[in-house]
Amino acid sequence: MKKTNKGKNISLAIEYVQRIFRESNQVIRHLDNLMEKESYSHLYGNTVTRDLSHDLEKPEQWLPDSIFRYYRQTDDNKTIRGITITYWNDEEPIEEPILIGAVFTCSKFDVQERKYWDIWRLWFKDDEEKLKSIDGNFHDCNLEDEEVKDRIIKAKVFAIPLVSISSNEDIYNKVYKRLIE
Repeated sequence: MKKTNKGKNISLAIEYVQRIFRESNQVIRHLDNLMEKESYSHLYGNTVTRDLSHDLEKPEQWLPDSIFRYYRQTDDNKTIRGITITYWNDEEPIEEPILIGAVFTCSKFDVQERKYWDIWRLWFKDDEEKLKSIDGNFHDCNLEDEEVKDRIIKAKVFAIPLVSISSNEDIYNKVYKRLIE
């Protein structure tokens, strides 16, 4: 079978995407370990994405544009901490993949009522100004979005470039410490 440059480039691109997903897995696994030491458990088992399509007519949904992980402390049912890693976003374009961290308080804790994409919504649907700020600083959310305003009492979010995380030390300092402060 004769290989072409185009075919080789496609294969390399797919392999690169898989490597990014494996590295994202390592970020989440290390964060899980850190959070567990502080009595936080992750919600939703090993689920990290939703809303993918198996439909031939929806190829744009075959690959996740974001993944998520939520945590709650054993003795606090209403405060949720978590991350969403967004690789790209068609609705609100981003220049590079970002890790969004959030701490928010729910009106009540009900896993069935919780939404998988709350952190994504808090970042992308809340206030356009913060979209320009991926410096790791927290931003309070105004909670105007219909999807969250009846369930979330208060929230703050931060974002950093995904590529700024290159070690376990970065996960500890740039993500974990921010989530538990």
